[in-house]
Amino acid sequence: RLETIPGVRSATICAPSPISGAGANRGITVEGYQAKPGEIRNVMESWVAPKYFSTLGTPLLMGRDFSFRDKGGPRVAIINQTMARYYFGNNDPLGMHIVFDGDRGSYEIVGVAGDAKYMELREATLRTIYLNTFQAHAVDSRFALRTSIDPEAVVPDVRRAVRELLRTVSVKSVTTLVDQVDESMVPERLTATLSLWFGVLGALLAAIGLYG
Repeated sequence: RLETIPGVRSATICAPSPISGAGANRGITVEGYQAKPGEIRNVMESWVAPKYFSTLGTPLLMGRDFSFRDKGGPRVAIINQTMARYYFGNNDPLGMHIVFDGDRGSYEIVGVAGDAKYMELREATLRTIYLNTFQAHAVDSRFALRTSIDPEAVVPDVRRAVRELLRTVSVKSVTTLVDQVDESMVPERLTATLSLWFGVLGALLAAIGLYG
């Protein structure tokens, strides 16, 4: 159990990871909502495991989290706050059903989560639906860990735990949420740095001119 690693408080499987630049979207039909002609019906789709929201610190505003007991049972979904407002306004979305285009079965909404960023920090908040990865045909291979200490300090223990539990699986890469956020802000930081140097250069030229 990854929870037994010193410093690791919780773990979950997730896809896509926050600020990862990964994701998928599909058209949907929502129970009780009449789409307008030409309306974009696509929403962001993310398969996650139980404890995903608590691991990443995303609040559950209504309903419940996913459970391992959902496996083999009726299909369930959690939507974000933006999606809840868009389709249900001030009404309670719990218990309503969503059908993806080309899919015969429906998903019952069991929870509403707070909004979060996925593609990049600059994006507008997208209508997002989360599905339980343990109700999928295959479980994703990306794990998110929440630690109470420096994340880099638990990497060796995490690699060892995965190696012991899954002997045929190797850890391809490890990154922190801070690193992902930093990478997503490279253009802004480059612009700020260039602006700073141009400002210094302009001030230097002005000082030389005044001196002359």
